[in-house]
Formats: sequence, C-alpha cells, structure tokens
Amino acid sequence: MDIAVIADVPASEKPKDGRPGARPPSDTEHKSLLGDVGKDDLRFRFVRNQESLDGGTAARYPRHHHGFQQIRWTEFGSVNYAPGQDIAEGDIAYFPKGAYYGPQMKEHGAQLLLQYGFGDDYPVGGKDWADKYKEATKRLRLKGEFEDGRYVDTDPETGERRERDGVEALHDEYAGKRLVIPPEAYSAPILMHPAAFAFYEVGPGVEMKRLGQFFDYAGPNADVRMSVLRLSGRGRFALGQDRAQIAWSVGPGLTIEGRAYPGLTCLYSPREESVLLACRNEDPVDVFVVDLPRLD
Repeated sequence: MDIAVIADVPASEKPKDGRPGARPPSDTEHKSLLGDVGKDDLRFRFVRNQESLDGGTAARYPRHHHGFQQIRWTEFGSVNYAPGQDIAEGDIAYFPKGAYYGPQMKEHGAQLLLQYGFGDDYPVGGKDWADKYKEATKRLRLKGEFEDGRYVDTDPETGERRERDGVEALHDEYAGKRLVIPPEAYSAPILMHPAAFAFYEVGPGVEMKRLGQFFDYAGPNADVRMSVLRLSGRGRFALGQDRAQIAWSVGPGLTIEGRAYPGLTCLYSPREESVLLACRNEDPVDVFVVDLPRLD
C-alpha cells in the first residue's frame, strides 16, 4: 500500500535550461503522487497537474494519441482536452488506447491524471517515471529536436525527416524500439458526469456508484472499472486483493486501516493486498476507486 496526501506532496522541479521538451513550456505545476511496476508488468503513474494561474503560460498540446490508457478527474475549474470539450469540476474521463484527442489548451483548473499500460504499452511507468523521462529526453536531444510538442529527427533507415508526437518519441526511446499505437477500439475519450449517477446501497454506511467499465485489453479480468464509494457513520469497505486499485478521497473524513486522513488523499492498493476504508464521523466521504485490469 502507498498513500499520498496531495497537500503534503511538493511540486516537481521545473527544468532550468528552458529548452523545448516533449510538451511546449507552460506554467503547469506537477506533483508526482503514486507509481509502480506490478508483478504482471502493469505500469502506471498518478500525478496532479494544476494549470496556469493569474495569466501564466497555458499548456498547449497538439492533436495526438497514445498506446496506453488514461483517466483524468478534475479537482477544480475545468480541463480542456479538445476544442470545445472540457472536463468540468468533479467530472472524470477515460482516454482509450489509440483514440485521438486535442489540440488542447489547458489554462485553468487542476486535475488528477492516471496513465497506465502493460509492459511496453507504457514503458516509462513506475514511481521513477520522471527519471525515465529525463533520460529519454537527453538521448533524443542528441539526435533531433522538440518543436511545439512534436519531435523531429532523421529516420535512420530512409534518411528522411521524421516527425512524431513528443511523448510518443520519449516512449520509443526508452523502450529502445518504435512502438506501435493500436487502432482505436473506442473512437474518442469518454466523459462521465458522476453527479448524474445514483448511489445504491452496498451495506450499512456504504453506498456505491458504478461509472464505467472499459475493455481495451482482452481477457475475463482485463477491463478497467471506475466507481464512487460513499462511506458514512460506521460504514466500512475493503478494497479487494484480486486487482490493483487506485483511490482518492474528495473531502475529509476518510480513514485507511484505522488512521484518519484529510481530503484529497490518494491510495494505491497493489494486487494481493486488502485495504480497509472507513469514515471517521457521521458526515459522508466520497472516494473515487479505479480497479485496474489484469491479464493473468
């Protein structure tokens, strides 16, 4: 089990050289919260991004897609993911493998971002993802250059100019090979409005909303599931052992294995562990839960 209280996590240090990277420079504040490489080679990183405030430089990304999956939840404000399309405060969106989105201009709001995949679907996953990004960026700069969120170099086989998405180039470089982004099974990101879903009772003091279940991998347990758990009074809920899970509390009142935590506390429960969640008072606390896929 790993726990991160967002208020206690320092912001990541920004590059000091000012050189272009996989994404154009912006005033986005990043906090690295959780990450792991699981026993089944499921790799993920979980971060908080707060976009520019007080007229700072907005984050601008070109239209692109990935070979891994993403889940984005907006803490406050709204976060843009395509022209005229935003994830409003409290909403959550699933970004499938292969599905295009963007161009983006993220200029206000804060979001939690989960990126994950198996093996080379997400080669930079893990708690040390930032070091992997830096290493790959350093190597890529020796062979080409980043321009407005794209990476430009010379194809070693044809000698011709080659252009790729900046993040895609980082993943290729770290994996040591050109990775293939699969055809999209879902045509676009899927936006969910949790407030419009109804709770149902699971047990005394425990209610749940099922938000979505998606199948970017094949297998009886290869789906990803998103839910909202509401605990109140003496309600208790145990995260299961059969899947890795990511959870975060929206407000105060959550206890994890008997210890109380403030609002916006994030939790990683690996496979083969069971973690007991409860509420410390009569006021309810809502917890988002993501059940990650497994292939074995």
